[in-house]
Amino acid sequence: MSPESKRLSQIFKDKNVDLVLDVGANLGQFAERLRNDADYTGQIISFEPLPETYSKLKEKCDQDPNWSCYKYALSSVSGKTKFHQMKNSQFSSLLNPSARETNIFENMNTVQSVHDIEIYTLDSIWPEIVAEHRPNSTFLKLDTQGNDINVIQGFLKNIENVVGFQSEVYFTEIYKDTPKFRDALAFYEGLNFFISAMTLPNRGHYPRLIDMDVIMLNKRFFGEQS
Repeated sequence: MSPESKRLSQIFKDKNVDLVLDVGANLGQFAERLRNDADYTGQIISFEPLPETYSKLKEKCDQDPNWSCYKYALSSVSGKTKFHQMKNSQFSSLLNPSARETNIFENMNTVQSVHDIEIYTLDSIWPEIVAEHRPNSTFLKLDTQGNDINVIQGFLKNIENVVGFQSEVYFTEIYKDTPKFRDALAFYEGLNFFISAMTLPNRGHYPRLIDMDVIMLNKRFFGEQS
């Protein structure tokens, strides 16, 4: 079991998490890790806006009765916008790529096509999620390639209802207008969350540290003062 999966498994068991919101699902890699490496059997809702990627994701969801998916993105506002499909789909983002600080991903993080997509705020769909799934305990996973803070900003009315969330924080700019890790962590901590763990995605990168996954937990679920 990886360090990330070990910590998530510990949190899920401790707080009886029965719903995971998987925002920026791509092909469902995170959901599959939860199933195969973290012993999680509860409900998963995945969000992935790219049509071709979504079709492949849905094939996986159709084989798991506790896994559903939606073909739209989440952000700070609802409406329609442009979504950048990169050469490597895992880098696809609402944001434009940047090589200002590093060109390590220039063969993958380059716009291949642009799609018109629907976006929603989590606050706007939260009542529907609660009505359908009636979760006792919810965890939020964010992997939106630079847009995580905007997703949280679209969830400020209900963010207090999640046990915790996982977000990708950046030390090196690979998308334009992405907050650096210090600003991201300060924003998250200002919402009454504390750092539980930080892990390197994949095997990390050299010589620059590009990003890390941070797991933030809600103080009110862990008996800590605001």
